[in-house]
Amino acid sequence: MSNADIANLAPGIYYDMPYSDYHQIIAFRSSELREAAKSLLHYKRYVEQRREPSYALDFGKAFHVTLEKNPTEIIKAGPTKTAYTQKWLKAMEAEPETVFIQESDIEMVRAMQRGVLAHEVGNNLYHGAEHDEVVIVWVCAETGVRLKCRIDALTCETAAVDWKTTGALKLRALKYAIRDYGYDIQMAMIRDGLHAHKLSHRREFYNCFVEKTEHLPDVAVYEFEIAELNQATARYRQAIRDIEEARRTDYWPGICPSTFKSEEYGEDYVAGFGEGAA
Repeated sequence: MSNADIANLAPGIYYDMPYSDYHQIIAFRSSELREAAKSLLHYKRYVEQRREPSYALDFGKAFHVTLEKNPTEIIKAGPTKTAYTQKWLKAMEAEPETVFIQESDIEMVRAMQRGVLAHEVGNNLYHGAEHDEVVIVWVCAETGVRLKCRIDALTCETAAVDWKTTGALKLRALKYAIRDYGYDIQMAMIRDGLHAHKLSHRREFYNCFVEKTEHLPDVAVYEFEIAELNQATARYRQAIRDIEEARRTDYWPGICPSTFKSEEYGEDYVAGFGEGAA
């Protein structure tokens, strides 16, 4: 397909699509709407700011590749992990479907894979995966805009799985991280994309958090509740409407245009803020 064909890809479900092609599809994705749900200023900064290659993102991508049954990318020990070195950037340009990470980190992502296999639920989700890196494009029935999502894994039965890397696992902190980082919005879009294509039998939705450590990484699997995803759907659809209004008025307010007080969030929220997944 030409770049124009990919950019205007028809609504549907696509398998084994390289990330470089997914990135070209013209549609809202969860990373944009997660920012808009924080504030319109966050969204505007996200779409206007040039995002340089990131070693942290490539490490996470390498971990995802280890969990794919039919990966579209490969992992290699490559140039220095310094994110902006010419040598690293040239290697990425020469082999766009290769994820370059340090040799020592290759062992870490393999240890993290072993951690998933040692975890009862994680192991079941891994071995139950029928498809990896599934791309969905659809039109939102309520807002009329094009949306897209990329699912880490669909199991043979009813589940959708998104793998996450994290620092030291703290369940209390993860609960807030899911909301703070917009993982609920990301999963709600996955749910809605599947249902838009008549796959409503997908009723189980999981974030699987894996510690970034070479020695005995711990794993925690979070199962989303339907009510939680319904709320997240309402939030991202409101974010779409807010973006359209901001484009009309050119008013892009930040996260707190006036003032705020800690008691508005409660002690549990304040205590948990800032901890959790990376």
